Amino acid sequence: MVAIDLLAADSVYLRENLIENFIEKQEKKAYLLNGCSIYLTHEPCIMCAMALLHSRVSTVYYLNHNVHAGALGSKYKLHTLKKTNHRFTVYHLEQINNGDTVNS
Repeated sequence: MVAIDLLAADSVYLRENLIENFIEKQEKKAYLLNGCSIYLTHEPCIMCAMALLHSRVSTVYYLNHNVHAGALGSKYKLHTLKKTNHRFTVYHLEQINNGDTVNS
């Protein structure tokens, strides 16, 4: 019985250490998108644009305007607000007849 108690105690100790090590490793990993570019088929709404702002993305490229709720140029320009704590560059891409895209 003593052996089982010792084994159980070691098991609890190992499990707690594994959890602590996992949490420490996760805290060290960067969860932000610093320096990343995002390519989208459609201009994001205000909620999605705020998620991009909070994730610290550096550049957003999008193809189609969102005239009703676009937050990066069509209706709003969230990425240019001076009261936000991060800004990013936005490019609207226009499709040319042969399928290539260029910055507009």
